[in-house]
Amino acid sequence: MPHKIPTDFIDLLLARIDIVEIIAAQIPLKKAGQNYIARCPFHNEKTPSFTVSPNKQFYHCFGCGASGTAIGFLMQYKHLDFHEAIADLATEVGLEVPTPNTLNSNQYTPNLEPSYTLLAKADAWFQHQLRTHPNAVEAIAYLKGRGLTGEIAAYYGIGYAPPGWNNLQHAFHDMPPQLLVQNGLLAEKTGNYYDRFRQRIIFPIRNRKGRTIGFGGRVLNENDKPKYLNSPETPLFHKSQELYGLFEARQKLQKIDTILVVEGYMDVIALAQFGIHNAVATLGTATTLDHLQRLFRVTKHIVFCFDGDQAGREAAWKAIKVALPIVTAERTFGFLFLPDGEDPDTFVRRLGNNIFEQYISNAKPFSTVFFEHLKATLDLNTVDGRARLAEQARPLIGQIPSGVYREMLIADLEKLTGLSKERLGIQEHLSNQQLAISKPADAVNNSDTQLIKLSLEQRAFAILIQNPTLAPKALQIDPQWRQLQWPDVVNLGVLLDYLQAQPELTTAALIERWRPSQHFEMVQQWAQYDFDGNAIKLQQQELENELIAALQSLNYQMKHPEKLSTFNDKPPSRRSEEEKEYIRSLTRRF
Repeated sequence: MPHKIPTDFIDLLLARIDIVEIIAAQIPLKKAGQNYIARCPFHNEKTPSFTVSPNKQFYHCFGCGASGTAIGFLMQYKHLDFHEAIADLATEVGLEVPTPNTLNSNQYTPNLEPSYTLLAKADAWFQHQLRTHPNAVEAIAYLKGRGLTGEIAAYYGIGYAPPGWNNLQHAFHDMPPQLLVQNGLLAEKTGNYYDRFRQRIIFPIRNRKGRTIGFGGRVLNENDKPKYLNSPETPLFHKSQELYGLFEARQKLQKIDTILVVEGYMDVIALAQFGIHNAVATLGTATTLDHLQRLFRVTKHIVFCFDGDQAGREAAWKAIKVALPIVTAERTFGFLFLPDGEDPDTFVRRLGNNIFEQYISNAKPFSTVFFEHLKATLDLNTVDGRARLAEQARPLIGQIPSGVYREMLIADLEKLTGLSKERLGIQEHLSNQQLAISKPADAVNNSDTQLIKLSLEQRAFAILIQNPTLAPKALQIDPQWRQLQWPDVVNLGVLLDYLQAQPELTTAALIERWRPSQHFEMVQQWAQYDFDGNAIKLQQQELENELIAALQSLNYQMKHPEKLSTFNDKPPSRRSEEEKEYIRSLTRRF
């Protein structure tokens, strides 16, 4: 799992950047009053409904509901994960993202540039050895024997680590050995340093920006072990998250409809040699959820390529279990099982790329492999077999997100077992967003009929997160309301605590405090809530009155429950004079 980035670093980062500049670098913005507008980059529209607020450091689309901070924009627009978006923004303003080794230090970095520089130099050095070292003849012969051209080898940066124990020490004698150890180039034993990669073909591993973050090495002598050796975990390289060939695939293809997941470096490169550029490989680990989430940022369909033997089938089942929490009708999987004795390299060379691509297109769908595995050892002609199938499938399908795909799997299970959905008793799966509120797109509409009604505590929260400078007024109200242990009251209390400790926090910084929470989508919705529903903006004094009235009403609700509904159910423009006077009276009491 990625390490947790300190909240105060995120606060600092959001204080340094300007969301207008970040978004304007990607799409054209036009000034409109205090805000900026554009045609939304996340859905097709003719009339601009995408707004960017420099005051709140927040964007929102009134058409599709997309909204968030600069971090959220980069995640959605560039298909980045949270840590990648943070890294991008930190680079913009010259900050270094803290690592686990520096979380307790007073400075937020180590500076990773020396590591990047070292690995770039090592990459160039390995490639130079392939061209010039006398012993590289064997490596070149191997690569040619696998059908690789010089052009494809250069594109993937293939290199060579010559035999010997201290070649890299000599090559980088001006750098401290510990830096080479830290970045996986040297190993250390009883105080002595030696080269990690020796007599191997070298494959540089690149991150999404194309920078080298590690290496993989393949033996030339088949008796040497291990056959493949990767860099160890380093500040730059985390093998459970990285995918070999993904950067190269994105460079070659503007749009990637399908990504093929294969086993090794040579499979990726051999397929590219035959014009199939959409293959990636894991780095000595089974596929992880991090891998799948990263791939789904660039494609909607993933095909796993496995051997057709029992080991391949077991690997496919492991992949299915990892994929259960994210498979949907929009995010699909296929499984390509190769004939015995074949790997992608030999298969594509024997049949050619057109036939191989047909195999990819005809890959078995997730549902087929799912039920094939479960049925393999069962006799569905017997009650026992059908009962066991139901028992095995039920908890697995229960992990799949609610939606059409899940319902269709349940329908297939009904046919196979003869049991109704009710009898199967598969528990509903609800995402955090579904547990919190409906999607923002459902909530955003300028008509009063579509306006979401907020409770008192939600209204107070929305006013405060949009107007953090009102926190001192809220803090002067009798805090009896905090004794109400409702989730939204707890959130309101947490928000006030944040603002009491750090009054300078912006709307964007406050939103990001809730990103790890199941309430994150709800908080984003409140941050763009239209209090009046008819585009009439409330003045600061009116918002202050609304806030005080909401908190006072929470305190008074046990004594005057009958008056709460009138306050809670209507936007300000729809309230009667009597209702408005009630709000003013609460304010006067304060």
